[in-house]
Amino acid sequence: THIHHVNAEERECPACGNVNPEQIFNVIESKVVDEYGNLTSHRKTSPKEWHELFLTDCPVHTVEEQNFNLTSNSKRPNKLTQFNVFFLRDLLSKLANRQYMLINLLEAPLLALILSFFTKFYNNSPSEGYSFYNNVNIPQYIFISVIVALFLGLTVAAEEIHKDKKILKRESFLNLSRSSYLMSKISILFIISAIQTFLFVIIGNLVLEIKGIWFEYWVVLFSMSCLANIVGLNVSSAFNSAKVIYIMVPLLIIPQLLFSGVIVKFDKLNPIFSKSIQVPWLGNIMAARWAYEAIAVSQSIDNKSEVAFFKLDQQKSDAAWKKDYWIPEMTEQLHNLSSKNKVVFETSKSILINEINKEEANWSNLKCESCTEELKKLQRSDDIIDLTQNVNSFLNIIKEQCIKSKLEKTREIEALIQKMGDEKFQELKDQYQNESLNDLVTNRREIEKIIIVDDQLIQKDTPIFHDPKGERFMDSHFYSPNKYIFGQKVSTFWSNIVVLWLMSIFFFVALYYDWLRAGLRNSTYLLKRFSRNKE
Repeated sequence: THIHHVNAEERECPACGNVNPEQIFNVIESKVVDEYGNLTSHRKTSPKEWHELFLTDCPVHTVEEQNFNLTSNSKRPNKLTQFNVFFLRDLLSKLANRQYMLINLLEAPLLALILSFFTKFYNNSPSEGYSFYNNVNIPQYIFISVIVALFLGLTVAAEEIHKDKKILKRESFLNLSRSSYLMSKISILFIISAIQTFLFVIIGNLVLEIKGIWFEYWVVLFSMSCLANIVGLNVSSAFNSAKVIYIMVPLLIIPQLLFSGVIVKFDKLNPIFSKSIQVPWLGNIMAARWAYEAIAVSQSIDNKSEVAFFKLDQQKSDAAWKKDYWIPEMTEQLHNLSSKNKVVFETSKSILINEINKEEANWSNLKCESCTEELKKLQRSDDIIDLTQNVNSFLNIIKEQCIKSKLEKTREIEALIQKMGDEKFQELKDQYQNESLNDLVTNRREIEKIIIVDDQLIQKDTPIFHDPKGERFMDSHFYSPNKYIFGQKVSTFWSNIVVLWLMSIFFFVALYYDWLRAGLRNSTYLLKRFSRNKE
């Protein structure tokens, strides 16, 4: 207005609504035009004149000065107080976001309903009723439940730290406690995960009529989801883009699908990674393997129908395997001592020595007199008649004991069933056991029941009834009923829960020290340096 600008009242573009902030500077610094129409270096209005106009049109309001003592109340609050503030701030933020709350509360029960409804298989027509025992999809339901818990835990935590980065940067000068901030985040996420997995188990198990071990399902899925929460926080802290964070979620889930031992069995993996006896290291670092095995084993042996029979079934299974597979294989190896092939001869000799020594350790009053000594001295396939007779006598005694043990355990099982009542036993079996899951944990559909590894005969039959032989920490075959922790035998359910929480502790330490972000930063630096050197 003061420079008599055309359309001085217009403050924005009438077409697009944009405001050009440079216009005010152009007005202030507008130059005088000489007689030739050229701009000079002199302003039309001097800074002093502008200042006088400003004081005239926009009077300045003075503010009385105040003296603030910034040191009297500047003490940093303790970690517990910081935790409470962080927790309350985050909680109120989430409660205020109705869309966030609605999705997180409905997501788990909706997924449970979809999963359980479509896996509720009727072996016969629906009119004849649903049978949990005959539902062939129960193993798949257990595995997908584990993956759902992983998915829920990752997605709910994926952006938690990323969206707070501006606030954290603004508050960084206060030197607030990182542990208080992280613990507040983890506490809220754990509460959300507890509610989500509880709703999932309630809906899914009700639809599929899974009875008796709801607590076990919830503990495993909750532990899995908590681990996923902490992994998600690591990802959220390490990456600067939400797009990259959500690309990472499927990259974290896919290995859990492949290396959990469910979709591809551990002994069917690439020979570089697979193992015939124990779970390979690649499987042991997969959380889904521990969670799935915990539920599968607990569902198989801790249910109301099997818990009273498990010890008897275990002893009966061990006797049956030795009688039906171990003794025939030992007889075959003994026969191979007559072979003229040096490799076959030496292999059979080593197998016989190892297996006889192991079997003698299982019996307090049964020895194969001088068998192992004679085998070690044996250098060729001739003159083995006496040795063969001694070993055959040893094997026959074991076979008789196995037949006797199997018959005794069968009678005890039948007595328990009779005491319970045939109808009651069958009813419990239909309600608490699942045939497809039993087939998996007993390897019923596998052809190989015995294999040779490192000159030893290894049982591949009924892994659920077969305790690990060694006492190394957590070293066992898949579906083992027990594991060893520091030399103590612990049920697979609780030992696997311990592993999941140890993984959570490890990832919390990684989160606290920001190992993932540091690793990414170092990798980027090395790649740039390599590229420069290559140029």
